[in-house]
Amino acid sequence: MLGENNELKNRDLLVTVSPDDPVNELVNDTVNEPVKITATQQNVLKTIKENTDFTVLQIATRVGISIATVKRAISVLKSAGLIERVGSDKTGHWVVK
Repeated sequence: MLGENNELKNRDLLVTVSPDDPVNELVNDTVNEPVKITATQQNVLKTIKENTDFTVLQIATRVGISIATVKRAISVLKSAGLIERVGSDKTGHWVVK
């Protein structure tokens, strides 16, 4: 193997995607979709906008819901790209996008 000059036969393999390919529909459907959030998630987002230094416990107290519910709402908001936590849970802050 070393020092040998072997031709690679599959070097010219090209992959093309036609416009009618279902893969294109999959990719295009996820772009610019409006984000739908519940009233609880909206309240959590509003509270975070009021004070970006709030912890989960402070948000739960302020909104009047359980810590678990706040964590679920934050998870949805993070996955939607609406918020991001910078720093630690204790001394960090929220960035609203």
